[in-house]
Amino acid sequence: MTEQEKARILLYAELMRAVSKMDSCCSLIQKADLLPVREQILRIGKAIGQLYEIEMAIVKEDPRLYPAFFKIKKEHSGTAIALAEDEARRAVQEERLDDAIAFLETYLEKHMTDPEEHRAIASDEIVRLKLMKEAQQGSVPNANTRR
Repeated sequence: MTEQEKARILLYAELMRAVSKMDSCCSLIQKADLLPVREQILRIGKAIGQLYEIEMAIVKEDPRLYPAFFKIKKEHSGTAIALAEDEARRAVQEERLDDAIAFLETYLEKHMTDPEEHRAIASDEIVRLKLMKEAQQGSVPNANTRR
């Protein structure tokens, strides 16, 4: 993996965490009654939209980073794959990549008769998470030292 690939993967992971944190801020704004509530939430929404644009630019460069759970169809909510993906997503947000990978590997072991589409989603997500883990373990050049 090149340093550029590592940097993209790490950036993507950080953006995912930032979006998650900003999303949780919306409910805190409501609870704190930070006036004007609607406008404050709209500001966060616009910022999240900007972060998603950067994420999609990264995914365009490296399609392996596209989250497989986006491929789960609405009619599959509540199925074993959807539940495994929910657990994995939560673990990623809490920076527990090993746990996320383990959830999906366990799903593959225990649900061998599930539709191939579901198993492919889990396999693709494992690849993405392992890429993120590998990038985190490697070094990425500091932007200030690359001049």
